Amino acid sequence: MVKYGTLEYFQAVAEALNKDAEFVKSGMSTTYIYRFTDRKNASGGDLSFLLKFDKGKVVEIKEVPATEDAEFIGTGPYDILTKISKGELDGQQAMKDGTFKFKYFLFKAARYGKTLTRMGEIARTVPVEY
Repeated sequence: MVKYGTLEYFQAVAEALNKDAEFVKSGMSTTYIYRFTDRKNASGGDLSFLLKFDKGKVVEIKEVPATEDAEFIGTGPYDILTKISKGELDGQQAMKDGTFKFKYFLFKAARYGKTLTRMGEIARTVPVEY
């Protein structure tokens, strides 16, 4: 079991995504950052993890500086990102409430909407400690 919001967690999610035939078939090529506003990295910035996708596979996972940019960036406090990850809170509702920010490129969001939903479904299968 891995702890949520750690590099090990995102590595486990990447492994699960890379094993999922439906996800791989999507061919998604993009970058996605999970940014925790109330957890800090070694330099004092928001704790942030980048997942790089190429042709439906996660090809890179790493902790990045809070200033790093990506095509998708989900930003919020740990408890909100946890609830979204567990499926207890809808990301769109959290955006309306102002507790979660989601930066995206419209074209890619439209193209990969179903794939991003599948990504959340697969992430929920990873044994995790919150």
